[in-house]
Amino acid sequence: MVLLQPVYHRQQPSQVNSSPPAHRPSALVMAALFGAILLWASAFPAIRVSLNAYSPVEVAVLRYLVASAILLVYALVTRMPLPRRQDWPLISLCGVTGFTLYNVFLNAGELTVLPVWLVSSSRQKLASSPCWHGSSMENN
Repeated sequence: MVLLQPVYHRQQPSQVNSSPPAHRPSALVMAALFGAILLWASAFPAIRVSLNAYSPVEVAVLRYLVASAILLVYALVTRMPLPRRQDWPLISLCGVTGFTLYNVFLNAGELTVLPVWLVSSSRQKLASSPCWHGSSMENN
């Protein structure tokens, strides 16, 4: 069991600068983070441009056809197992609500909201949500 030191505990002068050296992420981790941020950030302008030629539903379908093709290749290469049959209904429900409806409404909203420079604060919050929610997934 790990006991935490009380808040009022004062460190000894010799302990103040004795922290362990900082661990630096590898170049591969940094490249992956940069790529994820770049792809995530480019999604909103890409949606806006694609809505000039397609409807909100078509943009969502095309976006997830590309994502599904990439996932299929990855699943085949890594021999990823299929989920259990009993999990399929819940996975389908999550897919419909969490992906389909979200993306159709997001795409429809792109047609009706103010220009990006007026609503950038909400986009920054939305775009940074994986950073805040990702840490809870690391423990699983």
